[in-house]
This record gives sequence, C-alpha cells and structure tokens, in this order.
Amino acid sequence: MAKHFFGGAKIYAIDPHDGKLGAADQTLQIYPPSYEPFKRNIENAGLSDIVEAIISVSADVSLQIPICLLFVDRLHDYENVRQDFSKFSEWICTEGYAIFHDYAGYFPGVIKFVDELVATRKYRLVAKADSLVVLQKLED
Repeated sequence: MAKHFFGGAKIYAIDPHDGKLGAADQTLQIYPPSYEPFKRNIENAGLSDIVEAIISVSADVSLQIPICLLFVDRLHDYENVRQDFSKFSEWICTEGYAIFHDYAGYFPGVIKFVDELVATRKYRLVAKADSLVVLQKLED
C-alpha cells in the first residue's frame, strides 16, 4: 500500500532482531535472530526499495526526520514502550499517527503508557482493532 498510495514513502524499520519478545517486567521469550526472515519477507513483498532496516534499539538511533506514522512494537513493558515512543515522538507530524501493538491485558505496560498518552490530550484515540491501537497527534 505504501508504494501504491505514497510513491515517495520511505519506511525505516528499527529493530535489533535479537529474538527477544515479551516484556522486560515479565518473562522474556528468546527466539533465533529475526533479521534474515525479515529481509526475505521485505524482498518477497517487493519492498526492498522503500524499507530500510536499521538493526538497533531505538535508543541508539539518531533519525531526526518528520514521521507520519510511528509503529511501536518491541518489548511491551511500560519503560521500553515509553523509551521507544519518546525517542521519536517530537518528530511525529501534527495529525500523524502512533500505532501501538499489544494494547491488551496481557501487557499492562502498553495499556498504561497509551492511556497516559491519551490523557495528555496531545493524542486522540482513532481506532482499535484486536490488540492494535491507533492514536493521532493533535495540533500543538
């Protein structure tokens, strides 16, 4: 869709691909590194020209560009969600979107962070589908 509707779009996929899943305040599940399967999926989808993989944690990335859509889905404890969002939040365009995965009871840290963010009235809840929640940044 990004290629079809937004021809000049660039997607930056920031992930350490270290195989760690879950929440730091719960039991982390460890799987094999995920970069090779990720790369294959991007190539098979014909998206290699618009997706740039950055193999790192968000805290170590210095990407300072306007963001229309930020998708947060790494570790699901409050502190990690807060860090991932906060690293790039100032770059989210007015009326841009922040999407959080695993906004569900099994990851209370995600729920707590997202609810606090909405309570600031700087973001509004736009949609929720299963465990995905979409917020939109309001005017400053």
